[in-house]
Amino acid sequence: SPNKGIEYAIRAMAEVVKQVPDALYVVLGQTHPALIREHGEAYRNSLEWLCKELNISANVKFINRFCDLAILKKYIASCDVYLTPYLHEQQITSGTLSYAFGMGTAVVSTPYWHAAELLAEGRGRLVPFREVEPMAKELIALLQDDATRIALQKQAFEHGRSMTWSNTAKLYMRAFEEAVTDVATQDPVPIPSHTSLPAIKLDHLFRMSDSTGILQHATFSIPDFRHGYCVDDNARALMLCAELKRAHHPAFPQVEAHAANYAAFLNYSYSNATKRFRNFMSYGRQWLDENGTDDSNCRAMRCLGSCIRAGLFEEWATTRFVEAVENFRNVRSVRAMANLVLALNDFFKRYSGPNEYGQIRAIRKDIANRLMKEFVTHKTDSWVWPEHKLTYENAVLPHALITTGKELGDEDMMSVGLDSLDWLMDHQMNAEGIFSPIGNESWFERGGMKADFDQQPIEAGTTVVACLAAREATNEPMWGSLAFAAFNWFVGGNALGKPIYNHQTGGCRDGLHIAGVNLNEGAESLLVFLISLLALQTAGVTATEQTEK
Repeated sequence: SPNKGIEYAIRAMAEVVKQVPDALYVVLGQTHPALIREHGEAYRNSLEWLCKELNISANVKFINRFCDLAILKKYIASCDVYLTPYLHEQQITSGTLSYAFGMGTAVVSTPYWHAAELLAEGRGRLVPFREVEPMAKELIALLQDDATRIALQKQAFEHGRSMTWSNTAKLYMRAFEEAVTDVATQDPVPIPSHTSLPAIKLDHLFRMSDSTGILQHATFSIPDFRHGYCVDDNARALMLCAELKRAHHPAFPQVEAHAANYAAFLNYSYSNATKRFRNFMSYGRQWLDENGTDDSNCRAMRCLGSCIRAGLFEEWATTRFVEAVENFRNVRSVRAMANLVLALNDFFKRYSGPNEYGQIRAIRKDIANRLMKEFVTHKTDSWVWPEHKLTYENAVLPHALITTGKELGDEDMMSVGLDSLDWLMDHQMNAEGIFSPIGNESWFERGGMKADFDQQPIEAGTTVVACLAAREATNEPMWGSLAFAAFNWFVGGNALGKPIYNHQTGGCRDGLHIAGVNLNEGAESLLVFLISLLALQTAGVTATEQTEK
């Protein structure tokens, strides 16, 4: 195709044959099918006409066929010099260049990225793009000087040994061994005590927010406009504002204006026709879906419940909640059920009269019973969970049963919630007593192995809140201790001893991989950190309670 620059090689051959009359340039391969569809063989024909014009047709041979690897290697092995006159510097790889170099062929090439790296330090001859004279000069020199050409061939062959698959595998193996060694030899970071809980810092919340709402993602600590906004994160942001207001936290006045933007985003996402919330919006304020998932809708409902309980935009939140709740009565996702039940619990903290919203009370009881049935149905002696796999936002499921059982006076429901949370914590605490949540690398399937890495902040955050709910329901100090263990994951009490919370920016990094921390600081990570930190501060768990476990 034209980006190969073969016309420059042909013009260089016109100069080469003056000094090396028997030189033969082989142009091997078919024209690219996409080029044939658009232009036919116009490019190949133009090259053949150029050869006739320069009177070098006998010195240039076109072989118009697709060559498999075996045939390609035979042609490469037969040539004295391999030439790539490609036109674009950004070309990052050439398979035939790799084969030619690895087989010990002298190479002349333009300095596109792959060639510039491979032929550096005199391992080949680099010539400028689109310049005939330097190309001809290097070809003539190599064709006339056998000793120089053979020395270049030998140098290419010897360096090419490092590119064989066996040596490449060894390099990867060495890199993995060094990475694992680095992790294993790191000094552990002291796990902070209750007195070292960080203060609520909102710098990154403000950085990630604009007049539309809160952006989903960040590149390091810089907001990433490419991914726009979503209801999930704006619901979490508004929920944080509601919890700050309910706690009479001095930071609430700082977020009050942003709270209106988050509420406006949710309000705009709501469809009066479907009684559902859209989820994703581009940075250009275009909706990217129509209905959202049940999970994102019920997270929006949970946010409305928090607003109602806190008295934040209460009339709006109540109107939307009452309008929409019936629409989610038959959700099947267990996470959607859990978040909706938690939303209903908050709703009835505000509307606590026994004769208020009787139909909505029936919805709460129905969904809570269905969620409990999922736990009971799936339970075995070794698996106390409502699904065949532990995946994402796990702790919200027992949290919903614990609080709803307490609100409804249902001891069995609360007991199932506590047992499942206890079982979950058994699988999330390692042998050293460090919180190590289920990684989303491959999750944790019944009968399988737990994924230890790609740990997500949402697991630590939801576990903190669930354990605090268990502590409130039972008055057992153990749950306060476990809440602290989960929170300490953010500040260095994790499997790698690395802080996830960034004290400098006020952001929270996006996860813990086997090789280290994901340094991006997105909205979800930030919000689950702040909500769990506020919950710990508000709960007033004492240092003594923390060390009791």
